[in-house]
Amino acid sequence: MIRPIARNLFSLVCILNPSLPSSRDILKTIFSLYMHQVPLRIGFIFVIDDTPSLDGKSNVEVAIYNIFEFIKEKKGILKAVHFILKIHEELSSPIEVSELHKFFKVHFQDSDLDKIFGLNSDYSKNLSTGINFYRRSGLKKLPTVLVNGIPLDNSALESSDRIEDGILFSIMRQTSSLQRAVMDGSLTDKENILNWVMSRPDVLPRLNPRLIGNNDEDNNERKTLQPFISISNDDVSCEDNTLLEKMSSQNRFNCLIKERFYLVRSDEMLDESIHWFTVWLVADLNSVKGQQLLRDALKALKKSNYMRLTLIYNGLGIKKNSWTIAHICEAILTRLSSAPAKRALNKLLGLEEIEKISKEIFDEESVENLLKEIGGHGINIDPILAELKNGNVEKRLALQSAFALNDLNLIEGQIAVIINSNVYGPFDNDETFGFDDFALAERLAERKGIKKVAEMVKGWKKNDKKVKNPTDTLLQIISFVENFAIQKRRHSIDVGMEFESVLNLLAKDDDRPIFQIVAIVNPISRVTQKLMPILQILLKVLNVDLTLALNPKSKITELPLKRYYRYVLLDTPVFNQDGQLLPNVALFEGLPHKQLLTLNLDVPEAWMVQPIWSDHDLDNIRLALVQKEVIARFQLRHILLEGHCFDEQNGSPPRGLQFVLGTRANIAMFDTIVMANLGYFQLKAGPGAWILRLREGRSKEIYEIKGSVGAEKTKLENNANGELEELHVLVESFTGKTIRMRVAKRKGMEKEICEQSERDEEDDEEGSIWSNFAPKKVVENLSNKLLGGEKYDVINIFSLASGHLYERFLRIMMLSVLKNTKHRVKFWLLNNYLSPQFRESLPILGKHYGFDYQLIEYKWPRWLHQQTEKQRVMWGYKILFLDVLFPLDVKKIIFVDADQVVRADMMKLMELDLHGAPYGYTPFCDSRTSMDGFRFWKSGYWASHLAGRKYHISALYVVDLLKFRQIAAGDRLRGQYQGLSSDPNSLSNLDQDLPNNMIHQVRIHSLPQEWLWCETWCDDASKTNSKTIDLCNNPQTKEPKLESAMRIIPEWTELDNEIKEVLILNNEDNKEEKNKVIDKEMHSEL
Repeated sequence: MIRPIARNLFSLVCILNPSLPSSRDILKTIFSLYMHQVPLRIGFIFVIDDTPSLDGKSNVEVAIYNIFEFIKEKKGILKAVHFILKIHEELSSPIEVSELHKFFKVHFQDSDLDKIFGLNSDYSKNLSTGINFYRRSGLKKLPTVLVNGIPLDNSALESSDRIEDGILFSIMRQTSSLQRAVMDGSLTDKENILNWVMSRPDVLPRLNPRLIGNNDEDNNERKTLQPFISISNDDVSCEDNTLLEKMSSQNRFNCLIKERFYLVRSDEMLDESIHWFTVWLVADLNSVKGQQLLRDALKALKKSNYMRLTLIYNGLGIKKNSWTIAHICEAILTRLSSAPAKRALNKLLGLEEIEKISKEIFDEESVENLLKEIGGHGINIDPILAELKNGNVEKRLALQSAFALNDLNLIEGQIAVIINSNVYGPFDNDETFGFDDFALAERLAERKGIKKVAEMVKGWKKNDKKVKNPTDTLLQIISFVENFAIQKRRHSIDVGMEFESVLNLLAKDDDRPIFQIVAIVNPISRVTQKLMPILQILLKVLNVDLTLALNPKSKITELPLKRYYRYVLLDTPVFNQDGQLLPNVALFEGLPHKQLLTLNLDVPEAWMVQPIWSDHDLDNIRLALVQKEVIARFQLRHILLEGHCFDEQNGSPPRGLQFVLGTRANIAMFDTIVMANLGYFQLKAGPGAWILRLREGRSKEIYEIKGSVGAEKTKLENNANGELEELHVLVESFTGKTIRMRVAKRKGMEKEICEQSERDEEDDEEGSIWSNFAPKKVVENLSNKLLGGEKYDVINIFSLASGHLYERFLRIMMLSVLKNTKHRVKFWLLNNYLSPQFRESLPILGKHYGFDYQLIEYKWPRWLHQQTEKQRVMWGYKILFLDVLFPLDVKKIIFVDADQVVRADMMKLMELDLHGAPYGYTPFCDSRTSMDGFRFWKSGYWASHLAGRKYHISALYVVDLLKFRQIAAGDRLRGQYQGLSSDPNSLSNLDQDLPNNMIHQVRIHSLPQEWLWCETWCDDASKTNSKTIDLCNNPQTKEPKLESAMRIIPEWTELDNEIKEVLILNNEDNKEEKNKVIDKEMHSEL
């Protein structure tokens, strides 16, 4: 959100051609921002072809510009922008001039078309202003959007959504610098903010992508020349021209350094100063473009004390005694000192007939006549003529040409500029590199710190005889170091060493390079708990000056740290006596014995980890009751493949699009669905190569993959259309893999959506009038209507638990489901928090009772507001990820709380008609009147929000996953959660409050009250008809659940004992195992 301040803090300038379709989205977005009163100062620069012969009668660009100027004059700029938008919306692309005139005449019937669109129209007066600015600016692409002079990335201009996001992101990045300026007093109320912004040292007069760099520009990559690492060039032989082709690139480069002559601003400075701005012009000086490049370079040389300039020939092959303008320029550069050489070159390039004679081959007589024209005024032509005659010019041009062709990979005639060994080019045919670009390049070089390096090299000359030419030495050093340069800016922080809260730990060895680390920390924050062990390791392994500034909050309402933390990071590997590497260990000592503790891992975002062994309940550790150490082993199970997917036609996420991930042997090991939230998707993976595909069905029918960032595109050999069928993704790092994908709808499928479910397709088939007369259909349809819903062959039960006590409850719940049905049952259990013991018991129970189970898991996305308490994290998993947690072929699931006991056939709930709602919940009971004081939903916010609807309990609910995905319920719930969860006082019962809060957007079907009974809210009389009994917490009695389970549910103890017997019989030879099972009755509750 941009804060409304009564000053123009941010100026937005859109540089575009209003006739192009690519400008429509920008105009639309900017118009919307203005109409919504976003505090931005907005300007437009229209780049229109300014060829004198063009007018609005024959050229669309000029005509639209005329229309804009006309309406701006008559009705204002807002109406003018709006009319341009109407043109794009109502006229088909490409826009025809005749159609444009008709459209204009409809809206402005009394206007004179000749006066508006004619060649000398008043509405074309300023037409050249925009394109002249565009040429001067150095910008290369249209459209371009500047925020306070900073261009948006090209990727931000792909769609309306991205344009708005790009503008807001740029504003947020710049806001902090404005805030700092206000705070330190450099920006005051008296300042003109735009003038202040434009006066900043990082503001450039021209933006040349060649020099500044742009992540979006594939063709602007530059290479850095590699010299000999040896500072001396004496070992390089450069005399024999026959060896030029066989020389290494480094040797050719060093030969050029050795034999080049340079132009500088003043001959007096040539020996005294180091010219740290070395420019090599690589061009054919027999061409008009090459000559113009030299003119601009000579102009820049007049203004710079640190620039030195030389020429590298890149023209047609060299012939003996066939002299050209390029030969003459080389001879001038070689034989004259800098001042007369500059005068001679300027006079030569200033000749009226230069363009004509550039194509000529000169003999001795014609060269002498030409040199006489530029002679005089201190220019001695005799050395120039002698240099041409002795044949040395041809040798040097041949070396330069070999360097350009072989080492720079240029084609004859192409132009490039080498600045301090960085190669910029080859230039495009319409690309220029002018006076302003040389000035910009010098400014950028100075900002890199080259001036300081030059002073160091200058000092070497006094002490080292090998350093004959310090400027050449500097060039060699720069060309070597540039290959390892990191494009990051250093920020200095003054923390105030006089304060007692600032600690300074000095490096141990002053003779070694010193790393400087400044850490400003809140000493009792969770982040500092993670940071301090890292700083301790850095102090051990590096030579570090560490400044540690303690910056605690002045007031806290509660203790922010409620955990003990160990960061598993060693300064050196540790081996045992046999030479084996010891595993990484987090060791906790001196912990309190009476408090109840829980052991958790804090792992990288891309890791999915689970405990694989422990003798203890890691959720309920009370050290006073433990006789020996608590030890747990964890295993890294998966490394995530994450991604963001967007439709390249509109830039929005393709909601409901489904992907499968696998290998060539098993192409669909994992599947997922694309969220509308950021187009996010997540798949379990591991180290190695994976194949990502669109899932068979509607996803593949409607969409095709168009491209990606972070994955390798692959076309299948048997694909006749040559379309992209799959992506190869390499998970090569423990940090995981994040890719960005582009998809597009297939031709003819533009209006189709992925969210149409399989049931909709079946309904379409059954909706035919004739199909319903079929006897089988009549019976099926009548049966469905009588029974109330769809038929299923398996009961899908979803549940989760953490800690041995709740896992005990979970086993009893599972058994109660099985005892009350004859249908096949499959349990879907959240694997994130299950103990090793529980996972080991599942195959035993599954085999004994004949049920199926699957462990499911999902990593909480890093962009979604994180919960820190384990209980609230588990609540989040109950509601936030229902659309992505289960395989895509699962149509319906029933969630049952672990502490529940089922007394009915859950198939009835599977087949229950939800009347179009995505899920069904049971309302809270009202019958136990003694609890009225605790029914918070009966008054205040909830009573107003529900507006007579029921407040539902989350202990039992049924989800129609097809409908849930179809209406993007998951995306809606996550969006609402993201907005509410930042307030710590909202969503106190996350899994319950969120669906009830969203009842108006995601409808809840109220299940019959009998489906869930709990003693806290329901009276005793209603217990008889209950189909499930839940052990709700009682705020009055606070009775432990283990006690309430045995008291409230008669069959609970019987079910509990039966499970124990099954597990004990399976391990009847293991007496210790029997004792473990029995001892768990004594466990404390979390």
